[in-house]
Amino acid sequence: MGFHDIREVMEMRRAIEPMVAAAAATAVTGSLVTELEELLEQQVGASEHAEAVSAAALFHRRIAAAARNRRAEDALDRLFDETSRAHALLPPLSTYIAADSERAAHRDLLDAIRAADATTAERLMREHLTEAESAMIAAFYR
Repeated sequence: MGFHDIREVMEMRRAIEPMVAAAAATAVTGSLVTELEELLEQQVGASEHAEAVSAAALFHRRIAAAARNRRAEDALDRLFDETSRAHALLPPLSTYIAADSERAAHRDLLDAIRAADATTAERLMREHLTEAESAMIAAFYR
């Protein structure tokens, strides 16, 4: 996976995921909130990089599933797989997945979804993906 691949994957995620996060916020359920809370706890409590990446990926996948848009979810599945591969290929990303800013972004997304605030969920997802892309590009050049 190269620089151009990272840019393409994250560009596509930014095109789809903010809309998905907004849809998840409008369809929020107690079980969704509980699942997202548990995944965030798993990410924060992970002792290994792969475990944190898996929990973070599941967090995003669960939001996508909650949007109830099968085509968006299918498109994101491949993009999530490519993002996970980047984490495996770029060891410097281990500092990002454990960073306070990554965890705070997920907490803020969870809060917006819990509050059924679609506009905020959409904005926060876009900002989160932009920050993640920057971290991935920086890791590529380390």
